[in-house]
Amino acid sequence: IADREEAIKAAMAITNQELDAVIIAGKGADCYQIVQGKKKDYPGDAAIAERYL
Repeated sequence: IADREEAIKAAMAITNQELDAVIIAGKGADCYQIVQGKKKDYPGDAAIAERYL
């Protein structure tokens, strides 16, 4: 899944047991993404993951 938020949403959707875990790695804590050479605001992986808990 190319879109990072959609990938996080999909991963969170398939966790269905109490001890399931999702590891979100590779981006860092920056509150932006560079998409096609342009800086785009991004709320951060933790904030996005919380939306789908």
